[in-house]
Amino acid sequence: MSDNTMTLTVGDILETAKGTDPDGSPRSAASLSIDLVDGSHADCLREEVLEQAVFGLAISGGAAVVTADFPAISRGAYTRCLELSRDYLGHLKDPAHDREVLSLILVPFLLEGQGILHFTQLVFCDGYEKEGPLRLILAFDNQACGLLETDQIDYEAIHREIDLELKRYEEERAYVLPIPGYEIVFNRGELVDNPEREDREAI
Repeated sequence: MSDNTMTLTVGDILETAKGTDPDGSPRSAASLSIDLVDGSHADCLREEVLEQAVFGLAISGGAAVVTADFPAISRGAYTRCLELSRDYLGHLKDPAHDREVLSLILVPFLLEGQGILHFTQLVFCDGYEKEGPLRLILAFDNQACGLLETDQIDYEAIHREIDLELKRYEEERAYVLPIPGYEIVFNRGELVDNPEREDREAI
């Protein structure tokens, strides 16, 4: 597009970033880190990769919630990510840690490295072992989250690929897609309310 701007709904992006492909492979990869921030400079203090995790994502009100289901073989990664999150929340009121920032970087494979979802301002974390996978739950301040783009981002190609993916889901009847209440404006990278969204028929 001539102004290098395209609006895509958060619902579109989240639906194609979460869950698994038909072969069972996760649709995204992610890392969790704590950085020491000094102005525009940041030093990574600790980083953990969410190994082989399958993600669930939801935007509700002021919260952006990410769930990560780890297979038993990735128990070590699950434990380290849960400990990192709890350590960060435990130090929030400690002045010695007031320049530390926790971030979750999630890379949807569909976007082919052209854009990543960035979650920060963690407000809650929990973890438990349900039947099968180990589940990590992270809740972030929705207003502090968004999409980071690379210099080579191709808006029209991404929009086209998302449309194809959503159409495939509808045809397979494998997913019931909600009508999103939020959108990402790519040139600003914010999750914003969209009161002027045109009505759509629910599937």
